[in-house]
Amino acid sequence: MKRVASFILLSLFIISFVSAVGVNIELDKTEFNQGELLQAEISGAFLENLKSENIAIYEDGEVHSVPLASSDLLKLENKYLYYAILPNKVGNYSFKIEDIEYYFGQDIIDNTTEKEIKIVSSLDPYISPSKGFIVATDDFKIKVKSLNGIQEITASFDANGEEVTKEVGYNSEKTFSFTIQGITEYTESTLTIGKIEIPVFVYPPASPPGGFINNTELEEQIESYTNQTQEEPEVEVLPLEEATTEQIQTCADINGKLCKKSEICVGPTSFAQDILCCLGECEEKKSGTGWIFGIIIIVALGIASYFLYNKYKKTKQKPKDEQVRRIEKFKQRMNLPNLQPEVEVKRSLDRV
Repeated sequence: MKRVASFILLSLFIISFVSAVGVNIELDKTEFNQGELLQAEISGAFLENLKSENIAIYEDGEVHSVPLASSDLLKLENKYLYYAILPNKVGNYSFKIEDIEYYFGQDIIDNTTEKEIKIVSSLDPYISPSKGFIVATDDFKIKVKSLNGIQEITASFDANGEEVTKEVGYNSEKTFSFTIQGITEYTESTLTIGKIEIPVFVYPPASPPGGFINNTELEEQIESYTNQTQEEPEVEVLPLEEATTEQIQTCADINGKLCKKSEICVGPTSFAQDILCCLGECEEKKSGTGWIFGIIIIVALGIASYFLYNKYKKTKQKPKDEQVRRIEKFKQRMNLPNLQPEVEVKRSLDRV
């Protein structure tokens, strides 16, 4: 009897503890490679619908400055699904749910709930799908990227057994297409790509969304997914035949940094992922003032040249002017008025 009583008390304690948790975050894993897909399942007694704005990725205690490459949130009956393509920067991160009220037991609180994750660098080949879940109202597509190697990737759709295999180049991505033809009612299935499982919610136009909550927000969300099946060209991203260690590593891996446009790198530099990283210190560029002194010197030389030219001009013309003056004076002496013939001219001709 004591054992039975102890078991009942322990069960009640566990049940009460679980019910008091409030918000629960389940991640597919806690250590990720650079640019890899994160999938999360979130549950909780929220007072209002959880939104993408309530989910944030923090880097070393601060909101990550670079927007996530791709992310989305889907509400089901009793839980939410979320996915995001993580950044390429190696480091310690936190997956947080914040700024939303929820029940904790019988209390209403808005505490932040978080999970610690880590992004690491790896030289081993891996893949990263572009989506963590799919809502299919028609035939659908998904892109898959191959990282650190050329890989033969197989994707299989459990709902109809369709299987597609493609060879994807180094750091390239290809589009995988699937059909929902023959599925006549709401179906929850899985798209398996390598070891990654992508939940697929098939919503044929002729059937009600059995797995979804019937509200306006969800109807708008499903309507937005109808544009997913438009033809998209296959894009080869960074088609590299070979990759060096520097192309795989990031600036953080080699203890480097990216200088701003207003800064210059003082010290050695190195390439990482085809980006020039500064291994020294980033310093503000000094504004050049040499051109100002150049202009001042040119203006001063111009002024000096002007005065020298005027002086030279005056000096050159002075003897000529003096000669003209003397000739005029000589003419005046030779043509004196009332000069009598008998008067002897005693003035010297060579004096003025």
